[in-house]
Amino acid sequence: MRAAHSLGISLIFLFISCEGSKNKPVMTRDTPELQANHWNLAVKKSLEILIQGGAHKGEFAVFDFDNTTVSRDIGEATLGQISLEGGVSPATLSRDLSPPFSLDGALVDPQKERTLHGLYEKILHMVKHRGGGHSSNSIAYAWAVKMMRGFTPARILEYTEKAFNHGSADAERWGAQAVQTVSGFPRPFFQPEIIDLMGLLRVNGFDVLIVSASNVWTVRYMVKNFLNPAMVKLHGPGATIPPGHVTGVSVLLRDTRTGTLNSDRFLVESNKAYADLNPAELAHFTLTAQIEYPLPAYSGKVANIIRAKGMKRPYLAGGDSPNDYPMLRYARHRLWITRLERPAYQEAACHIAAASRGE
Repeated sequence: MRAAHSLGISLIFLFISCEGSKNKPVMTRDTPELQANHWNLAVKKSLEILIQGGAHKGEFAVFDFDNTTVSRDIGEATLGQISLEGGVSPATLSRDLSPPFSLDGALVDPQKERTLHGLYEKILHMVKHRGGGHSSNSIAYAWAVKMMRGFTPARILEYTEKAFNHGSADAERWGAQAVQTVSGFPRPFFQPEIIDLMGLLRVNGFDVLIVSASNVWTVRYMVKNFLNPAMVKLHGPGATIPPGHVTGVSVLLRDTRTGTLNSDRFLVESNKAYADLNPAELAHFTLTAQIEYPLPAYSGKVANIIRAKGMKRPYLAGGDSPNDYPMLRYARHRLWITRLERPAYQEAACHIAAASRGE
């Protein structure tokens, strides 16, 4: 969950296959075929052969969402929309969820910050020099959901709909338009190549999971209303991802009718109206500040994959940032998506990819 502030797609697709096999498949007339789009041709061919080798064998693939399935970050854009409409402001944050903290020797009082965008950036960097590495970003990912305490999922989806604005930022894909922002956060758009890849995996018998560090209701909304229809348009009615295959950051939800506390995982499996994002049903639940664990970030992504699929490793994983590296290392085959505006990510990805070749 990190925004790409550059114009255009700013992506390199780097495919590394790590599972050794004496009988690797080769391309035939029956090999599944991706659309040309803007794939590197060698990567495209490798993926097509890989899909052929695992087709209809009970395999599954897992993908990050922000800066992988979409360019930029829908969770952050939703946060920006909340700020824009005054749903939450620094002045209204409760001190139990947003206490003062020290950053680079200066005291940061969240209630006195000018914008949520500025506060979020400071929370992201709060512990970066304390030995926690990139994984300290998990603190910000959790905060971005906890600060919506008292919201209903239905309300969150209203903000998400406005933040995405029906994909209006797609015109920026090649830098022809000025970057649209929502209170400082760039408005995201889908990656056609990843839509095609996910759809092709689905119609060839793969389960596809999305594991994201954005809030789960926003990501599930994007999958249902935009990703699934786009995949069906390309590959037919079998090319969809069910609600239960979408994991994101969530909190315990209070059912206002009964007073019971429920996890998103329980509700998505037991309450069809909730899973289908029925607004009337979602309006009966309010967010608490109790994070549901494991948090789907860094090694927590692997934990969520194990929770969903047991000890079987993903056949393929795709991601872009250090947040995804544990998930990528866990998978048997990896699609590394490096962002041109993040040279440090590129360097780290190349080191890890090189180290992975022998696995």
